[in-house]
Amino acid sequence: DPTECDFELPDLCGWKPDELHDFDWRRLNKKTPSSFLQTGPSYDHTYGKNGSGYYMYIETTGRTENETARLLSPVYDAELAKNGCFIFYYHMYGRGMGGLRVYQKPDRVPMYQLLSSSKRNNYLLFEQWGDQGNEWYSSASMLTDVDDDFQIVIEGIRGNSFMSDIAIDDVSIQRGENCTKAMLHHHHH
Repeated sequence: DPTECDFELPDLCGWKPDELHDFDWRRLNKKTPSSFLQTGPSYDHTYGKNGSGYYMYIETTGRTENETARLLSPVYDAELAKNGCFIFYYHMYGRGMGGLRVYQKPDRVPMYQLLSSSKRNNYLLFEQWGDQGNEWYSSASMLTDVDDDFQIVIEGIRGNSFMSDIAIDDVSIQRGENCTKAMLHHHHH
């Protein structure tokens, strides 16, 4: 089901890095390389503590502040945005934590326009900044029916130190009742 991904397979269900950014999201199934320094998750969300599941993360060691890493979903059919929502799990642990943004990018909108500071909020589904502690949180956002095929864009922004590893897992596009339930149970932090 291409509308859901747990990142357990190397093909990432068709999600891929954006060519036009500073560095990449990587796939990992153990602690992030700098986790001994109190940053990043120590296990994935899908299988939890005793599993060896995979998640996507940005390793911020050696990067500079405000550099971004973007991950793009496959292109989804416009229909899915009607009464649809995007659900995912995120982990933002580290003293120098930056930010995480999720956008719904209509096919007809070029990436540079989506990311321009004046237009950005039109497409933003989710935004979170700063250290959220060593745990996974869920987020559910209603999609906008823009009558255009669309992609989900997940953007990690590096914070002011290498202690800003961000991880995401278990992304999905749901519709109808699943969205209503998720919106009730998942609060925004």
